[in-house]
Amino acid sequence: MDYPNPTRGLRDLVAGTEIEVPVLDGTRRRYINFDNAASTPALKAVRDGIDRFLDYYSSVHRGTGFKSQLATWAYEQARHQTLASSAPGRRRTRASSERTPPRRPTSWRAAWACATATS
Repeated sequence: MDYPNPTRGLRDLVAGTEIEVPVLDGTRRRYINFDNAASTPALKAVRDGIDRFLDYYSSVHRGTGFKSQLATWAYEQARHQTLASSAPGRRRTRASSERTPPRRPTSWRAAWACATATS
């Protein structure tokens, strides 16, 4: 009996799965990563997001320039979204050693939209 495969199509979401590599007999085969515990490949959506932001990346929590402030805002947004999705309904208490991030005005969201807009 054939059972439905719930993972069908997931391979297409992972970066690098279409790469063919040489094997010992001289042929090429699609690469399969057997060591996901140490080096799980990124999802294509993550790779694409990093590519879009990379030109705007700068020091996080360090500078006062536009790119540094934008990178800090993006970092904090990602951090808060990750925390919210990993523990829904629970408040996370801040460790005393953590630096309290500055509050970013909504204008940073608009600045990011303008900075990354395609013509």
